[in-house]
Amino acid sequence: MILGLKSDGVYSKLLRFNPNAGGVEASAEIDQIIPSTNNINFVNSPTIDSTIGVTFNGTNQYATTGFVPNTGFASATNWQLYCYVFSGGTSASKAAIATYESSSKTIGLFTSVTSTSKPLCNGLAAARQANSSVVLSKGLGGSRTTSNRIDIFIDGVSQGNDTTVDGGNSPSIQFYYGARNNAGSPELYTNAKCAFMTLAEGMDAANMLSLHSRINTFLTAMGV
Repeated sequence: MILGLKSDGVYSKLLRFNPNAGGVEASAEIDQIIPSTNNINFVNSPTIDSTIGVTFNGTNQYATTGFVPNTGFASATNWQLYCYVFSGGTSASKAAIATYESSSKTIGLFTSVTSTSKPLCNGLAAARQANSSVVLSKGLGGSRTTSNRIDIFIDGVSQGNDTTVDGGNSPSIQFYYGARNNAGSPELYTNAKCAFMTLAEGMDAANMLSLHSRINTFLTAMGV
C-alpha cells in the first residue's frame, strides 16, 4: 500500500496517516508519516479492532490529533481529509474529523448530518453535502482545492462541489477524530467504526481516488 501511494505521487502529500492498526490502543494511535511525534491520542477508550479500525461509542469517545489547520496546512484553501468508515455513523450530526472555531473558521468531515443523514464536508464557511441519491459506502473524503471549490468524495469519487468563494483563515484549534472540536470541547460524536484518518494537502481528484483505491485494496487483501 505505501509503495503504491508513493508510486501514485500521493504519499508525499500526506501530512497525517493513521491506519488505526495493531489491535491495541497504543498501536492504533501511531501515525505512519512521523511516528510518535504525530501520533493521535484516544480519549475514553474506544474499541480497537483486533485487526484494524476503531469504533467510537457516539457519546464520549474520540481522539485528539494535535494538528492545527491554521499552522498545519500551508494554505486555508488547499487541504484534504479522508476517513475509511466500516459501519455506523448514520443519522443525526456525527463528525469523523472536525474542528470549529467560529462559523467562518470551521473544517470538518461528517459521516452524517441531521437534516439529511447524508455525508458532508465543510471548510471555512462553505459546505458540500453528498447529493440525496448517495449514501456513505466506505471511503469518505473532503477536499478544498481553491478559494471557491470544495468537494465531497465517496469511495474516491467526487459527488459534486460547492463554488462559494471562501478565502478566510483556517481554525486555530486542533482537529478531533471521532468528534468535532468546538473550541476545546468535543461534540457531535460519531458512533462509526473508522480507520485511516488522513490529513493532506495538494491532492487533486486523481490523488483522492488513488488514496481510496490503495487503502481499499489493502483491506481486501487483509480480508477485512
